[in-house]
Amino acid sequence: MFINEQLSKEEYTARIKEIYPLTDEKIKEYEARAYKLSLKIPRKYSQISKCEGCSGDFLTNCRDCLECYDCYEDEHYKYVWNAPKNNKFCYDCTGINTGELILECVASAVGSYNVGYGVLCWMNDFNLRYCYYCIGSKNLFGCAGIKRAEYAILNKKYSKEEYEKMVPRIIEHMKKTGEWGEFFPIKHSPYPYNDTIAQEYFPITSAEALTKGYKWHEETPQELDKSADAKICAECNKQYKFIPQELSFYKTLGLPEPKFCYNCRYQHRFLRKNPKQLWERDCAKCEAKILTTYSPERPEIVYCDKCYTKMLY
Repeated sequence: MFINEQLSKEEYTARIKEIYPLTDEKIKEYEARAYKLSLKIPRKYSQISKCEGCSGDFLTNCRDCLECYDCYEDEHYKYVWNAPKNNKFCYDCTGINTGELILECVASAVGSYNVGYGVLCWMNDFNLRYCYYCIGSKNLFGCAGIKRAEYAILNKKYSKEEYEKMVPRIIEHMKKTGEWGEFFPIKHSPYPYNDTIAQEYFPITSAEALTKGYKWHEETPQELDKSADAKICAECNKQYKFIPQELSFYKTLGLPEPKFCYNCRYQHRFLRKNPKQLWERDCAKCEAKILTTYSPERPEIVYCDKCYTKMLY
């Protein structure tokens, strides 16, 4: 088969010989032909397998998970991304694993229970609020960088009675100031917006970032490398180099050397992924309403689960 065309062995061999050596023009031509062919093939509305009551993308063995992405064997949560396994009752989290009752946390859980508004809080944490990088601890409020601690506020240890008396007072004050129930303010982020994956999924300009109060990394002008093996990216005009292993790889496969730097090549691949966002759309076959990462204006043929399964089998 060659681009879905049935050929004899001799015809196939001859067609392959026509392709090589590959050039940038030939690669663009065959990319365009492959894309045109792909538009004729129906897509499943979402990569959801063995799930019940779920919406999002790339979900497996999940139950009652709404607007979630890249999750496996989880149940009862919403707005969660990258939750590999056995999470329950979680809300608005990124990068959690084997946790229960996890709220607005990043890179947390791993055997933890009832953790809210935390970053890097994991390994059997219990009852934490507003903590950063606390491991194997219980009953902490506003703590950072401590391990195997209990009944502490702002890294200061208290008795159980003192802790249970002070925490409600702190929460009441935070409610009055509007801080309670919100994640850490963006001004406390140690990273510029464009140095994080947020810029990949939700790209903005430096002006927009500064208007919203985000940090922004302004790159300093690159000092030109005048060596013979230095290349200039055809897109961003930055210099880049190939290591010998790369050149050997391209030569072995008969590929031309890329005209773009590593970052631009990565961005080109990334843009082929569907976004972490859902749109309502009609199934192209039965017209049932579906929630999908294919926006309505995209040209792909999108089927609901029932129609897609029927087409396959």
